[in-house]
Amino acid sequence: MSIESMFHEAFKMKQIVLINSGAYCYTKVRIDQHTALLGDNNKGKTSMLNALKFFLLPEENLHNCEQKFSFKSTKGHYGRDATFGFYFPERNSFMVLEAENPHGAFCIILNMGTKQYSYERTAVPVPYSKIEHLFWNHESSLNGGMGAPIEGLSTSQIEPTLKRLGAVVIKDVANIKERIYKHQPTRPDAGRFCLLPLKSGGSQAREIDAWKRLIHLAFDIAAKDKRTLPDTIATIIEGRKDRTEAELNVSLIEILSRYETLSLVKNRLQVIRNGQPYWERFTQNFTDLHAQSSDLMNLLCDVEQSINEQGSAYLDARMQCFASYSAVKESADNQREQAVSKNTQLKELKGAIGEIKKSYDRIKKDSIDLSTAMHGYASMTPEEIAAALAGQVEEDRADINALKDDGEFRREFEQLTREINNGSQKVKDLEILIEGAKPSLLDLDQIPTRTADILYSLNQEVFTGECPPLLEGNIETISRFTALFNEQDGSLTFLSSPTPVPVKHYDAGKLLQSRKEELASVQKRLIQQKRRASDLANKTKMSVEQIESTIAAKQAQIEKDERNIALLKRHEFIEQEFVRLEREHGEATERFELLEARCLELNLQLDEANRLVDQARTALEAAKEREQSMLRWSRTVNDILHSRLEYLKTGYQRAERQEVVVTQELMDAIETRSQAISRSFNQIKSLVSDLLVAVALDDDAEHAHRSAVSLETLSNLHEKYRVLYGRLDMEENNHFNQVVQHNDDTMIQIQSIRHARTLISTFIKEIENHLSSIKVSNLTAVAIDCQLHPQFDELLKTVDSVNLTGGELPPQVLYDRLGKFCTQFVESDQRRDATLNMARLIVSVDYRVKLQGSDEFTVEAQSTGTSVMINCRLLAFLLKELLQADTKVSLPLFIDELSNLDDKNLRSARDIADADGFCVFGATPGLTSGISKVLGNYMNLDYFNATDQSYSPNRTILYTGVSESLIALVP
Repeated sequence: MSIESMFHEAFKMKQIVLINSGAYCYTKVRIDQHTALLGDNNKGKTSMLNALKFFLLPEENLHNCEQKFSFKSTKGHYGRDATFGFYFPERNSFMVLEAENPHGAFCIILNMGTKQYSYERTAVPVPYSKIEHLFWNHESSLNGGMGAPIEGLSTSQIEPTLKRLGAVVIKDVANIKERIYKHQPTRPDAGRFCLLPLKSGGSQAREIDAWKRLIHLAFDIAAKDKRTLPDTIATIIEGRKDRTEAELNVSLIEILSRYETLSLVKNRLQVIRNGQPYWERFTQNFTDLHAQSSDLMNLLCDVEQSINEQGSAYLDARMQCFASYSAVKESADNQREQAVSKNTQLKELKGAIGEIKKSYDRIKKDSIDLSTAMHGYASMTPEEIAAALAGQVEEDRADINALKDDGEFRREFEQLTREINNGSQKVKDLEILIEGAKPSLLDLDQIPTRTADILYSLNQEVFTGECPPLLEGNIETISRFTALFNEQDGSLTFLSSPTPVPVKHYDAGKLLQSRKEELASVQKRLIQQKRRASDLANKTKMSVEQIESTIAAKQAQIEKDERNIALLKRHEFIEQEFVRLEREHGEATERFELLEARCLELNLQLDEANRLVDQARTALEAAKEREQSMLRWSRTVNDILHSRLEYLKTGYQRAERQEVVVTQELMDAIETRSQAISRSFNQIKSLVSDLLVAVALDDDAEHAHRSAVSLETLSNLHEKYRVLYGRLDMEENNHFNQVVQHNDDTMIQIQSIRHARTLISTFIKEIENHLSSIKVSNLTAVAIDCQLHPQFDELLKTVDSVNLTGGELPPQVLYDRLGKFCTQFVESDQRRDATLNMARLIVSVDYRVKLQGSDEFTVEAQSTGTSVMINCRLLAFLLKELLQADTKVSLPLFIDELSNLDDKNLRSARDIADADGFCVFGATPGLTSGISKVLGNYMNLDYFNATDQSYSPNRTILYTGVSESLIALVP
């Protein structure tokens, strides 16, 4: 032990124990001596030592795990889930750190916490040997005699024993810092579990940040991560700055903000000054408009009140005229109703008389035609005359057909000749029968009636006539013959068989009369046929023209005869209807004359009523016109006052009311003035728009102007701009003074920024002085090559090129650089402790070395061994910056891939670590003779496994400390 060590209080970390944690079933590793960990990859060599970070950092959970612990592999950082599942996989997973400080040995136990991703600390004031039996059964012969797991191991199982030994549960971050970072030599109870005696006892955030960086350096002593040295050095510098330096950026942010404000004010003042011509035009026009609009608005209000007062009088007058008009119109409507009713009756009667007259004229004509038709037939009845005319029609039609067709004519003539011959013979036969000169087969008067009826039915002619008297035998024979016949359903039956012969009863008188009538008819028809034949004979001598004329004449005669036939059939109706219609026509004519006189009287009365209605209507229209004029004026005033000039309503002062007589001339003048005001107002709106564009206001006035322009908004705008331009000179003077003060403040803060370079340079120089006092391998000198960010130099060059004196704002480029610098290199939590981030400011830290026999420094990359040696000395120097005076801490320095160092460099690294109280803790896949000679201790993880029983099949690596896996070798 050196003299220097005798005056330092030692803080040692002796061993770390992992129980069912990481890759281990149960493993104890001493960390207070140089050790080489041997084993294949993924055996947990690195993770074993990394577990120390859980003890050395003031954390309670694994949230933000990457930032807190920086556990990483070649693929990147391990996250919260992976880390927690590795170190605290089960409730019976524990980690124990055995340490020693001036107050004695103690252990810190870590186990899974009650909250998700949390872990808890329990500190026990005894060495680990006193509590090891709680975690591992050394008495068991299992696992090759290395012991067995404790059955049912849990926090609740070991808690009673720990409490008896004086255990303390350390919770919350503040309490953790107080317990593990604050050295209290005079208070053993308070400083019993101190692991690291920091100067401020962990109360300062910058001190904790610096300690975190040193831990990362200790676990990356070869500095393979290029940010390890810059971040570590930057954090130490941050920890050395005093309060004023730490608040450097507060003023810088204020300067940037003040520059933006002053720049905006400058631009604003310039805009206001440039817009002064717009203001002058606006204020002149506004003053004139305000005066004119006030006069007009007062006049409109007076007119509106006068119209409202006069409107009721005009309304009363119109209502009186309307009442008079309604009365006379009602009377006229009654007169019109009566006149219309009578006129309608007259019109209807006139129509009825016309219809009667038409019917009377028709029946009168029919009566005359009837008399003409009957003339010449005095001895004949109308029916006989009609029959004669019908026969004449038939003859005429036959003549027409014959005249139209010569063949038909000849056929008719021949047929007529035959009929005349037959008719002449028929006359002779009938005359003979009537005279009784024709003999017959028998005389029906001589036989019984039934016999006579049967024979008469069989032949009416052969059995009628005169004949000699019948003999008795003849009569008997005839009777037997007729007995063969009977009568059934009006027909004869022969031998009971029906025949088509109808039964006719024989009457000699009736038979004679019938024959006479038949003779007269045949004779009459024979006369007609002969006359017809005579006519046909004459017609054979007619020309074509005569035939056509004859046809036309006969056709006309046919139509006349047919009408006369119809009249003859209606002769009784025509005579009766003629008398009736003649009487009705006379009576209707008499009624028409009386009704016509009454209608004339009513029409005269209606004319008078209409005259009175027209007179009342004229008076009403005149009253309406007066009222409409007043209403029209009222609408005009309302439109002007409440619509067209509404924007003036809230911007003028109401004067005392004046009596006004409203006329059309006054309304025309008001209209002219309102239009002039509107034109002036539109002109002012244009001026205001120009002014607002040139000089925008900072409040809602511009929005109010654009959303609802009125005299009031113009007045408000006018007042705002009046105040604005009234204070312009004073504002410009104040701005000048503020710029002068701002430039002075900026210069002061720029000097503070320059001081950051001084802090870095000074600290780097101290490190170089410290390194110059030691011998590192074949190096005669070591220099630090610290590269700062180019933006830093760029900012300082810009500062040197601008003028920060006087009342002019510096160019924007300076503040752009300051803003970028502030954004990238300054951190703040919105309180007055924002700081310049030295880690971002320092881009890289490399070593420049001078080899033996060389007078120049070289910047070539150094070997891992050289970096380890230099970093070991650097770590001791930096750690001293954080620790309390007269204290010394022993830490393990982790070197991954230990086989990459040659024996000479490894020995130098070990010696340097010994000198500073550190232990080299290396990991390598296989042991070499050089490593065994230099470090002297090793542990091969491949040889020790829980083959019989483990806490978990996933964690089987076992080292109990009983086996001689750690062997001290004599170099």
